Amino acid sequence: MEPKSLLFSVSLMFSGIADPLNVSFLPTNEVVSNICRKLTACNSNLGWDVCADGLKTRPDIDTEVGFPNGTFATFADAIKADLNHQVRTFDYEFNECLQGLSKLKCDDPKVMSAYDPNAIDAFGSVTAMFSPICADMFYYEP
Repeated sequence: MEPKSLLFSVSLMFSGIADPLNVSFLPTNEVVSNICRKLTACNSNLGWDVCADGLKTRPDIDTEVGFPNGTFATFADAIKADLNHQVRTFDYEFNECLQGLSKLKCDDPKVMSAYDPNAIDAFGSVTAMFSPICADMFYYEP
């Protein structure tokens, strides 16, 4: 692990932030957590577990955060690779991406369309929440 990444990981470990997905502080998991924090705050009918499960089964989030198309079948597979120390995080891009997600407002069309409980694919437009810098935050090292 690169020194910058190690420092980031250690700072997360001691930050005291609870991890509602019961996974160690993994950057890939933080992406899910940040999106679900926003979507559950903006959609009172959306529970945390439904959100997290829905995002982890997405086949398209991985390409939005820097993994080549086809690297993972679902984002849950990317989280597993991160758990196995096969994912490298570019800290600047990671932090900028998460800040961008947290700054989105509930009335933003990107947030409003990210979850539609009446759609066949309820999270079909969630990738619109990602800013372009998000596409450079992760690198896969098999």
